[in-house]
Formats: sequence, structure tokens, C-alpha cells
Amino acid sequence: MIIFFTIFTSINLIIYFKREFFIKWFNIYDLPDSNRKQHKTKVSVFGGSIVLINLIILLFFILFSDYKFSEIIENNRNLFSIFIISIFVYIVGLFDDKLLIKNNVKFLSLMVLIFLSLLIDNEIILNKINFSWINREILLLNFSLTFTVLCILTFMNSFNFLDGIDLLCGLYALIIFLIFFYLTESIFFIPFIFSLIIFCVLNYKKRLFLGNSGAFLISFLISIFMIKTYKLNIIQTEQIIIIFLLPILDNLRVFYVRFINKRNILLPDNNHLHHLLIKKFNNLTAVSIILTIIFIPYLISNFLSIFYSLIVIQIIIYYLIIYKFKKIVN
Repeated sequence: MIIFFTIFTSINLIIYFKREFFIKWFNIYDLPDSNRKQHKTKVSVFGGSIVLINLIILLFFILFSDYKFSEIIENNRNLFSIFIISIFVYIVGLFDDKLLIKNNVKFLSLMVLIFLSLLIDNEIILNKINFSWINREILLLNFSLTFTVLCILTFMNSFNFLDGIDLLCGLYALIIFLIFFYLTESIFFIPFIFSLIIFCVLNYKKRLFLGNSGAFLISFLISIFMIKTYKLNIIQTEQIIIIFLLPILDNLRVFYVRFINKRNILLPDNNHLHHLLIKKFNNLTAVSIILTIIFIPYLISNFLSIFYSLIVIQIIIYYLIIYKFKKIVN
């Protein structure tokens, strides 16, 4: 365990102190456009690569050491679906960061990779769902594969749209990986936590963005690990809904607004919750409000089994904020 911590502490410190070298070598930037992108100078989208480097080192550590993470990885299929497919997901995002590929090509590529991941490792497929208010399981049967793909795609898309203001995606992902670490008590998640801390520090300093490469990679990993955690019976369905609800709800609302206004639902705009909050508050306040709405209910759910009350409260608070700040902005 000491070796494990030493390796990943060293790797992330090297990345932090030699960040200018990595940024120049990576050489992909997000350019300001004075519209949606308010940063004044070009910013590297190397953020996701920090997670990728840790992911690859973790893969080599597993392959060439005697340390096993049986709670996460039980066989080579698990290994392939988590690591190799994640790298290809990152590559799709990287092409988008560099070449701005079409939305339908991007969507199809991700869907194929998710299908491939589930076909290789069927332990990731959601075969049944348990709700606390039902005394029996809901079996998904032949709909299992499709349902799982839709869940992962929905979250990945919603997470990507969160990446609109500094720290929001990074802190949201960091808290989720801390939850994974707490629930599983597995040091497997330490590299992801370390890499996200480094990213958040540099993102706060406006030195790095995640880019689509980072957003796709992190959201895919979160989806896979959330399913694995769920199948270990250490997190409940309603708690997952509480953690994922706000990004997905905000995404669906924005899609609906674009649809009724006869606009392409995949084209970005400034109508998300964080965009509305940032017009009234500073960046840190806006991020704090959103993360509070998400994770305080989750924290409460660990002590009080009032899941549906917490979900309803989340929805009410969300729409009250939208109603109030839409009026202020307009």
C-alpha cells in the first residue's frame, strides 16, 4: 500500500510542477469566443489527460504487481471494459477537442464504445433495479442492455454540459470518487482522487480545462463505477438518483427549451443552471450552490431513509432557482 501511495503521489506532483511541459506537449487549447467562452486567453484542455495518465499507470500497476482489487476487478473482462474502453472514450473526446467532430458522429462513437464495453463485461449491465418502497426487484430482462446504455449515455451527456464554469465538473467528480472510496474502502480510487485534486487546483487557477476528452473519460468511469458500486449493494437506487438528478434534470430542461424554440437540441447555449447562477453570483458561489443541492441530500440519505422526500426537495429547489433567476436575467 505504501508503494501504491508513493507511486501516485509522485506522478501527480510531477504533473503539477511540470505542467507547462505537459501543456505545451499536449498543444490543444480552448479558445475564447466572447460569447459562451468568457476566458480571455487560450486555455489548455489537458485536464482529462491527468486522469488518463493515472488510469494508465494504475493499469500497469495491476498487471505487474501482486496487488488485486477484487471488489472492482475480478477478471480480464473487467480490466478490459474499465481501462481499454475508457482510453477509446478519451480518444473520441480528444478528436472532438482537436477537430470539432459532428455531434451525430460523436454520439454514435460513444454509443458503440458503451455497447462494446457492456458486451465484453456483462457484469456492468443492469439486470434489475431495487427501489426502497418496493419489496421486490424490477427485472429488466431483454431491456437490460439497452437500458444500461441509455443510462450511461444520458449521464455522460449531462456531465459534459456541466463543464461550463470553472471547478463545477472537477469538484462534482471529485466528491463522487470520494464517495466511491468511502463506500468500497478501496485504494483503487485514490489515483482518480489525486488526479482530480490536481485538476481542480489548476482549473481554479484557470490553467486547465477538462475538454470533451476529460468530460467523456470521467463521466464514463463514474458510470461504470457507479454500476459496480450498486451491484455491491452498498449504495441504493434512490441515492444514485439524488447524485445524478440535477445534471440530468437540467439537461432535459435545456433540451426541451431548445426543442420548443425549434433549435438544434445538441447546440450549446447559456441556458443551463450554472450559466444563470454565474450571472448573479461569482464562480465559487454558483458552484457551491449546485453542489450543495446535490450532495447535502445525499449526505442526509445516509442517516434518514427519506429518499423520495429528498428527491422532491431537490426538484423543487431546482425549479425555484430556475424560475427566480430566469426572471432576473430576462
